[in-house]
Amino acid sequence: MVAKGEVGKIFQILCADLMDSKLGLQFLAQKALAQTGAAENCLPSLDLGGNHMFTQRYSEGELSDPILRKTIPPKWEVYYLIISNGQCFGYRRTPKVRGCWVARITVKSGSRYRERVLGLADDDNLADGDRILTFEQGKQRALEWFSGPEIRLLGHAPRQFLGTTGLLRCPIGSDYTVTHAMRDYCNWKRDFGAKHTFVGVVSRANTYILPLLGSLLSKELTPQHCRSLLLHVEASTVIRVGGTSLMSVDPRTLDQDVRRRRRANANNAFYDLRGALDMAFGDGHIASNAAWRDVKGFRTVHRPRVDILTWEQAKRMVNMAQPEFRRLILAALYTGCRLSEIFRMRVGDLEHSRAAIYVSPVKTFRGRTIALPDEGYQFFRTLSEGRNNDCALVPRNGDWPWTAWYVSTHFKALCKTVGAPEKFVFHCLRHTYASLLLRAGTPPIVVARQMGHVNMLTTIRTYAHVTDDFMDHEFRSKFKPGFLTSPDLFLEATRLIKDA
Repeated sequence: MVAKGEVGKIFQILCADLMDSKLGLQFLAQKALAQTGAAENCLPSLDLGGNHMFTQRYSEGELSDPILRKTIPPKWEVYYLIISNGQCFGYRRTPKVRGCWVARITVKSGSRYRERVLGLADDDNLADGDRILTFEQGKQRALEWFSGPEIRLLGHAPRQFLGTTGLLRCPIGSDYTVTHAMRDYCNWKRDFGAKHTFVGVVSRANTYILPLLGSLLSKELTPQHCRSLLLHVEASTVIRVGGTSLMSVDPRTLDQDVRRRRRANANNAFYDLRGALDMAFGDGHIASNAAWRDVKGFRTVHRPRVDILTWEQAKRMVNMAQPEFRRLILAALYTGCRLSEIFRMRVGDLEHSRAAIYVSPVKTFRGRTIALPDEGYQFFRTLSEGRNNDCALVPRNGDWPWTAWYVSTHFKALCKTVGAPEKFVFHCLRHTYASLLLRAGTPPIVVARQMGHVNMLTTIRTYAHVTDDFMDHEFRSKFKPGFLTSPDLFLEATRLIKDA
């Protein structure tokens, strides 16, 4: 029997013999850990070169629950949770090897990754803090490994992934600058806005607005500065390796759709700046709003939603889905709710007095009540019969909790079966709901209320191709002047026009 301390030596020999099989090497590392019971410090850090690593992300709730981890299909790749810049912590389970916790760091040079097996996961056995670790214990061990002197020299400087919780620049002095305005605006967004809105504003401010205009006094701001921000964002590519940096490119060389998305991002950055300046102007910090009042963003930057189903395709999807998925799909088609909103629905949210359902706030900071068709009300009423008000309204088989990963995986397979568009995802059922309502002649203001859009223009802009057809049909059906009611008069008028 091989001693635990010899495991590292064995792996060093295997590294020399299996240089072309890095995934197989990782499998052997886990297998030796599981069979020999070696402590995590017996396993060496392995350099993984090339582009074979596939990072699939899961929430902490999905990876920390031993029951939910059993629903994750075993595979070679690690299910990673991104902790910081180039630092990942994840879970791996293969068909023949027990689940284990893995840490990975992106190195500055040489091989792309350095990976370490931290210990076994507490899938079937209770954690002992040494060989078998809970999610939190494994994450803590990963952070300790990341902070080691050797790893700190190899890896990039840590930073929070995808945005920060505050501005990276602090206002200096009593003179009111753009940084002062963005600070006040971000504080207001944090307290009164939706969480995703606040994170987006802070991220765009740190990346684009403050580096370009942060030190500028508000009274010196001109329309040219605002237009320069739009052009700056359009011509900038964000590089998030070793920190956040911008690389300038010529927008004319970009693909048309890529340039459209960049212009949409530039508009968002300008709207953030304009919102901050409007707030400062209202509070009396700025004497005039002439610098930004007449500045316009890029036009035609929004792409209409075309990833929708027809009535026949939607019916086919419902009929071919498994029972638990059929309930989820019908809930989306009857309400137009987002997946997270359906997850939050409770039996007590169903309003029997008006055949409606209350939707808890997810994306915005306000909830809404959705009117249900008679068929939809009967569907939800059947689901709620004999169940407590705090139970999930759309249950999963066995009362297991729904997860985004579970829905995405099974819905993708269902889309292939029914022949749905290639890029069709569950959220597209929301677009299908809105499009079918508009095609049925529902006024856009009603659709906006059902969808939870604050502004009806959002509905018209998002579903422009559908609203255009609806408006054309309404025009032809409602506007019938009757100037040339007689066929003879119509033919005579046509002949006179041709002769002229």
